[in-house]
Amino acid sequence: MTPSAAYIATMVTLLAVAAVVSLVLMRYRDKLHGAFGQRNQRIKTWADIAPGARLVVVEIDGQRVLCGLGKDGIRCMQVIGAAEADHKA
Repeated sequence: MTPSAAYIATMVTLLAVAAVVSLVLMRYRDKLHGAFGQRNQRIKTWADIAPGARLVVVEIDGQRVLCGLGKDGIRCMQVIGAAEADHKA
């Protein structure tokens, strides 16, 4: 059973639309992240503990979070307490 011409045209059109949407999202991902992902976050410190492994302390919305990063992504996270206020003299 061979697919009809209409079926093939529909599939090609759907793949083309998916490719265009993917390209547009990749192009504007930083703007989209800025619009929808605004949080008070920053990296406080990090330490390399082995090749390809790192510990990172991140401050997110007033909480300090310890993250273990490996070559394959985030391996563990632990909330370690409230963030300390920055003292400026």
